[in-house]
Amino acid sequence: TALGGLEAAFYTDPLQGVFIILLSFILIPFAWSEINSIYGGSGMFQAMDHLHERLPESFFEVFGSPATIDFTWYFIATAALVSGLTVVTQPNQLVTAGAAKDEDSARIGFVTGTFMKRIVTIMWGVLGLAAILLFGGQITNSDLVWGHATRSLLGPLNLGLVGLMLASLMAALMSTADCLMITVSGLIVNNLYRPLFPNKYAHHYIWAGRISGGIFLIGAAIVTTQFDSILQILKFIWEFFVIFVAAFWLGLKWRRANKHAAWASILATFSLFYLIPVLIPAFSPALRTNDYLLKQTNPNPIVRSYTAKQQDVEVRQEKIMKWEQLAPAEKAVLDRPASIALGQDIERTYVLEQKSIFWSKGIKRDEHQSLYGSGYIYLELLLLDQMGLDLSQNSYALNETIRLIIRLVFPFLILIVVALLSARDDERILDSFYSNMRNRVVPAGSSGSVEPERLLFPGTDLEFYKWNKRDWGGFLLSWVMVVLIIGLLYLVVSI
Repeated sequence: TALGGLEAAFYTDPLQGVFIILLSFILIPFAWSEINSIYGGSGMFQAMDHLHERLPESFFEVFGSPATIDFTWYFIATAALVSGLTVVTQPNQLVTAGAAKDEDSARIGFVTGTFMKRIVTIMWGVLGLAAILLFGGQITNSDLVWGHATRSLLGPLNLGLVGLMLASLMAALMSTADCLMITVSGLIVNNLYRPLFPNKYAHHYIWAGRISGGIFLIGAAIVTTQFDSILQILKFIWEFFVIFVAAFWLGLKWRRANKHAAWASILATFSLFYLIPVLIPAFSPALRTNDYLLKQTNPNPIVRSYTAKQQDVEVRQEKIMKWEQLAPAEKAVLDRPASIALGQDIERTYVLEQKSIFWSKGIKRDEHQSLYGSGYIYLELLLLDQMGLDLSQNSYALNETIRLIIRLVFPFLILIVVALLSARDDERILDSFYSNMRNRVVPAGSSGSVEPERLLFPGTDLEFYKWNKRDWGGFLLSWVMVVLIIGLLYLVVSI
C-alpha cells in the first residue's frame, strides 16, 4: 500500500476480505468435530445439542446474562446509536465510499459489507461457545482463546491450516490498516504538510505521504498498548469520534453550521472528554488515590432460575468436594452445598463485581496492594455525582449509558449555540457545496442525467432530501436484513 497507494488497496482488500471470512468459519467445523469426538455423535446439530446439554443456560442468554450483565438492552442501543453516528467520521470511511464508481456501488457495497461483518461476528460467538466447552478449564484470558483453539484444533492436522489462519489474521489487520494509512497520510500531507512546504514536486509529496502513513501505523500500535483488553479498545473507538460527529452531520444537513462552530465543537469536545481528563491526573497524581474518586458501584446480588446442565452439576460437585476438605471449624460455619441433578430447577445467586465510576480503566492495586484509579477521569460523571446524583446506586451499565449520551449530545449543543451566535458562511460557498450534495454520482462517461434531490423542508436551512422508491426499497431491505441477522443470532443460541 505504501508503494501502490489507493490502487494497491483496491487489489489487496478483496483478497484480504476473503481471508477474513475464512478465519471466521474455518475453526467451527473442527470445533464441532472435536466436541462430537469427546461426547459422542456426529454433525452440526449433535454438536449444538452437546453445547446446550452441558453449558449453563446463562451462556445462551442474548440480553441480561449475568456473565455480561453490563451489556443491557439500553446500553447496547446507546452504543449502537453512538457507533452508527460516529463510524462515518472515521478517516477511511468517506474515502472508501467515495472511491466507488457511482452512487449505487457506494451504497450497496457499503451496506453489504456492514451486514457481512455482523454475520461473521455471530460466527465468532458460535466458536466462542464451542471453545468454552472444549477449553473452559484451560484458559482464563479470553483474548487467548482464538490462538489456543487454532493450535489445538488445526495444528494436529498438519495441513498448513495454522499458517492459513495466521495469514487470515494478518489480512484482517492489513485490510483496515491500508485504508487508514492512505487516508490519514492524505489528510496530513494535504492539510498540514503541503501548506507548510508548498510548491514541491509530486514525488516529494508522495514520499511525505508514505512516511506519514508509516508513522501513523507505529503510533496506532503504541496507543493499543495503553489498554488492558480488546473491549477497552473497542469502546474507545466507539467514543473517540464523537469529537467530529456534530461537525460532520450538521455540516451536511444544516446550512447554518459554519467553520467557527465546527472548530468550537471539535476543540471543546476533545478538551473536555480527553485532553483535560488525561492532563489532570498527570499533573496531580494524588488524585488517583483520592478516596472520593475511588468510588465504585454497589450492585445488588442477582438471583436467576435455570435448569441444571452438565456443567452446573460438575461445578456443584467441585464445591461439595472443596467443602469436604475443609477443617471441622470451617465446616461448622459454612453450610454444605446441596447436591443437584441434571435437569433439576436451580437458583443461582450472582455477586457482581464492583466497578469504578470515574476512571476509564477501572481501579487497580499497586505493588503495595493500595488502590488507585487507572486511565483518564470521566469529568462528566464526576460533575453529575457532585450535583447530588449518587452514581454508586446506579448499575455500571446505566452509568456508561449516561456517559455515552452526554458525549454524543455535547458536541451538537456546542456547535448549534456557536453557529447561532456567529455569522453564516458565504452563501455562494454554501450553494455550491449543497448543490453538489443534492446530485447523485453517475459513472464516469455516462450520458444519462440524474434529477437532483428534492428537499424535504424547502425554504429552511435543513438539507434533508425526499426519498424516492429506490431509497425506500433500500431502507426497508436493510431492516429486513437486520431482522434476519437478529433471527440468526437467536437461532444459533436456541438450536
